[in-house]
Amino acid sequence: MKKVLIIVNILLFVVLVFILSYPRIQAGRVKEISIVYNKNINSLPLFVAQENGYFDSLKLKVNLVEVGRPGDEVEQVGRGAMGAGFGTSWDQFALKASASPEIYRIIYNVKASITSPQSALVSPKNKNIRTFRDLTKRGARIGYLRDTRQMDMIRYIMASERVPEENYNLMPYTFAEMKDENTLRFVDAMVVTEPLRTYLIKHNLVNVIEDGFLEKRVINPMMFGVGYTSRVNVQLNKDGVARLVESLSEAINFIRKDPQAAERILRKYLDLGEDTFSINLPTYEKYSEISDLTEINRTLQKFVEMQVMFREVSFDNSILRRDEIQK
Repeated sequence: MKKVLIIVNILLFVVLVFILSYPRIQAGRVKEISIVYNKNINSLPLFVAQENGYFDSLKLKVNLVEVGRPGDEVEQVGRGAMGAGFGTSWDQFALKASASPEIYRIIYNVKASITSPQSALVSPKNKNIRTFRDLTKRGARIGYLRDTRQMDMIRYIMASERVPEENYNLMPYTFAEMKDENTLRFVDAMVVTEPLRTYLIKHNLVNVIEDGFLEKRVINPMMFGVGYTSRVNVQLNKDGVARLVESLSEAINFIRKDPQAAERILRKYLDLGEDTFSINLPTYEKYSEISDLTEINRTLQKFVEMQVMFREVSFDNSILRRDEIQK
């Protein structure tokens, strides 16, 4: 009987040691997560975390997949096929997530304002267009970024100025096409966002018709982009999501502390070369800093007004909570 008690005590001791050691064992293991991202300024926290080794330092293996058709990534993250999505524009995210907003968890928010604009209405140097009213004449060709809802926004702005739709043509272009000087021969104006806004202005390729075009004429401040995961990912890969969130928090701190270094990383990942001009970075807001949802709700209401979305929905329960990723 005494031997049995000794064996039982030894087993209990081994179990206790394992229980106490398990968190350290888990923390030492490499976790893995797949991320789908848009190659744009809204993904800068991701680029910084990757470039500065924040993922490696937290033993997080990240599999990066660039978005195929913009908007599809929202559904992929929602059902857990991808662990997180970054760089999605708020208009795309709101539209695609509106069916079930409660299943998403916002990790960070990207916003712009009139004092720190992300958008501009510009005209090629060879066009005699200096004001917005110059674009109200019949036949004006206005370029916008393909696979975004900017088309609806421009139509909304034109309608608010009582410009008939037959007076202008909206022409979609990719980021690479908008950067190409050949494109400037075919348009009268373009709505451009950072970093293309600064790139075209600093290379003296365009005249600025109206800086902060979307911020002034749609809503200020304006929600521009978002980084997010989903409830299913938090449940199935809690530790991986927690490490991802910590890495991105470090990245946002870095962007705030050294924006010039962050700009160099952005140029590298967006293939903008080694220009020395200063890009106007948006505001990156951590999930833990989003306590007032007023700005997001105002933007959502405006999206409905512009028919970017077709019904009002609430994202009040879509912000990641700290307790969801705590051990």
